[in-house]
Amino acid sequence: MSNKSSKGPAIVAVAAALAVLGVLGVYATQNPGERRPDPAQQREMQKPPAEAPSTEDVGAQATAALNNALSSMSNIPSGARVNGVNLAGGLATVDFTPEIEKGYGSAEESELINKLLGELAAYDQIQKATFSVNGQPLESLGHLELTEPVDVREGV
Repeated sequence: MSNKSSKGPAIVAVAAALAVLGVLGVYATQNPGERRPDPAQQREMQKPPAEAPSTEDVGAQATAALNNALSSMSNIPSGARVNGVNLAGGLATVDFTPEIEKGYGSAEESELINKLLGELAAYDQIQKATFSVNGQPLESLGHLELTEPVDVREGV
């Protein structure tokens, strides 16, 4: 009989098994996408994507928001309203009633235009804005030149 221990091969087998399990554990944590979603996640994934609002819807929403903003400002004539906001390719054309043209000081004019631009910036579909009165381009409300489109997120 030999005095050699038979524990050597058993230790090697256990070490090999632990190494394989370690590799599998690393693979599982690096590839979590292989797991199946639970039923609630599956239902959520099957829902159709939400449709973006139409340009008409955005225009109507922006018109209401701008009229609300105008009514909250004390230096705006009572008859001044936004007739509508037309949207095409990220450019919003804001059309006012003639009462908006009362003549403003430079601070009042900047406050008004920046307030309106801030309201328009809430809509992802709007990047720039131009202004008109009853369909005719608005050049200025006093001091600022408004003949070029204005970036709604930068202001004047």
